[in-house]
Amino acid sequence: MNLLVRHSEDPMYIPGEDKINESIKKEKKQGIKKIYSFGDHIPEVYESNSQTMKKTLKSLHPSRATSGVNFVTREVNGEVKRVSELTNTLYRRLAPINELIDTEKSYIENLAELINNYMIPLQKNGLITEKQYKTIFWEVLPIYHINCIFLHRFERYYGSINVIERTEEEDRFGRFCLWFSYVCDFLMIYENYIYNLPLAQKVIKEERLKNKAFDMFLYNNRQKSERHYDISSLMIAPQQRIPRYNSLFQDMIKRTPLVSNNLFIVQHIVDKITRMTNKINRLIGEREDMSALRELLNNVEGLNDAAMGNFIIQGRLLEKSFNVHYWSNTKTIVKRICYLFNDSILFVRERGKKKICDVFLEYRHCELLDEISVLREMNHNIDNLNYITRTKLNCKSKIAIILHGIIINERIKEDRAIVFWLNNPNETAKVKYTLVQTIEKYLP
Repeated sequence: MNLLVRHSEDPMYIPGEDKINESIKKEKKQGIKKIYSFGDHIPEVYESNSQTMKKTLKSLHPSRATSGVNFVTREVNGEVKRVSELTNTLYRRLAPINELIDTEKSYIENLAELINNYMIPLQKNGLITEKQYKTIFWEVLPIYHINCIFLHRFERYYGSINVIERTEEEDRFGRFCLWFSYVCDFLMIYENYIYNLPLAQKVIKEERLKNKAFDMFLYNNRQKSERHYDISSLMIAPQQRIPRYNSLFQDMIKRTPLVSNNLFIVQHIVDKITRMTNKINRLIGEREDMSALRELLNNVEGLNDAAMGNFIIQGRLLEKSFNVHYWSNTKTIVKRICYLFNDSILFVRERGKKKICDVFLEYRHCELLDEISVLREMNHNIDNLNYITRTKLNCKSKIAIILHGIIINERIKEDRAIVFWLNNPNETAKVKYTLVQTIEKYLP
């Protein structure tokens, strides 16, 4: 194969001595009888095919010869530039890798401070109960040990890199990414930590209010710390670490050449961490929703009592809240605050400044029935309104509330049943809920 053609296909190809000798022997067979060294007198034409060579030389124009030289020069310069750009790209990729190592060191220092300044002393001094201790420091030690292993490996691959050789760097980066693609599954332990974090923060907050010794201990240890980090700041660090991994590895993708064989492995790591990040963000969102729900309904009497259990649960989301008016049996307009959740509905009545739970229904407790006879008594042309009277429904003994595409028809006097009607002709259904057996104790 022509060496120039072979080189154009693979710029890194360097022919061996046998290949060079092979081309020389081939030229000998085609008519070259003498090998000339530097300084020898070269005759005007070769001894064989001299007449043909003379015609060829005469046909060549000097400009054509010059253009050929320029073409080869441009090819060589372009190749040198491409190799230089690849090397610069690999140098730029070291920036997120070094940042990964530096932030890992700082993160482990925070975990070590949490363990040495708070976790170990609290285990010894007995200022809190064993249950409170486990709740506050749930999964802290496993996370610390895992990240110490990560840092050791990071430094093993990239602890001291001064000069980059392209092939060697790609091999090192490939081994590094392949290892991390396996071990990043251990990061799932962060999900347990983040899920427990609100409960841990709640225990700390409540205990500081009623346990002065515990509060003084936290204050003194914060003052002893060189960076003056309190326990809450240190505990929030693991929640921020996974998104940090995600951003750094995405930066590595941008700085990895498209021709690199490691691009697929890095993308696989990013996909894994992205799924973890999305799940963690979802947990954080649910936690914030629960906090907002707790703040909204904190002053409603009758919630979270022994009969109803815990009203603030994970996954319960407030979709809509508004005032509802209807006619009572005494022919007076009654006002209720309606809270529509994704899994339940709550009616609250106001008595002065107090808010009292009126009716709370969970959709999962409803029983589906085939008959829809009750719907025939209703006027099907009703729009979703917040102000409803019994004349619009043409039902003398019923109270109806229309909201969010659902009609709730409560027959108070007859059989205390709740009927749900999905306001869609193709999905019309009747759900019966017997108040006598299940929620009679919740009624005023």
